[in-house]
Amino acid sequence: MLRRLLHHASNTARYSVYYGEGRDAYDVRGRTTHEAVFNTTNGAFRCPNSQQGYSPFSTWTRGLAWALCGFAEQLEFLSTDKTVREEAAAFSKAARATADFYLENSCADGVPMWNTGGPNLHRLPKNYLDKASDPFNEYEPVEFIRSRHCRAGLIRLGNYLSNTGDKKKTAHVTGRRD
Repeated sequence: MLRRLLHHASNTARYSVYYGEGRDAYDVRGRTTHEAVFNTTNGAFRCPNSQQGYSPFSTWTRGLAWALCGFAEQLEFLSTDKTVREEAAAFSKAARATADFYLENSCADGVPMWNTGGPNLHRLPKNYLDKASDPFNEYEPVEFIRSRHCRAGLIRLGNYLSNTGDKKKTAHVTGRRD
């Protein structure tokens, strides 16, 4: 089961998390897709997709929360097993990228909108991310529940980076300077 988990999570890190490395026009570091579609005949990656987010080319923040918290939890779990070093490196890269994206795309109180490409975001004030979230705005819903998952992921990732001795990355993720 561990091998199966590692295989699935590795493919999720590879195809559902973007790293700003030029994969396509929507390759913004830390952005996630809701799902990845594969060819059923040969297993080749076909495209991003979304059945619950606004589009496959925007980030559904519920999926972002799952990625951020999930990769951080996997890092905690795998930190005792030195045979999974390659996977741990990929999961760390995914967790750090999604953490940065979350922090950059959330309101000042840490609450994100439901989707970073929501169709009515343009109706919100231009600086809406600089203010506390407004759950009563008439244009786009906010994701209070997912912000809790992301905060848990940030804490877990910060603890992991701190325990592995990476103070520079820890300060960036937690916002603290030691």
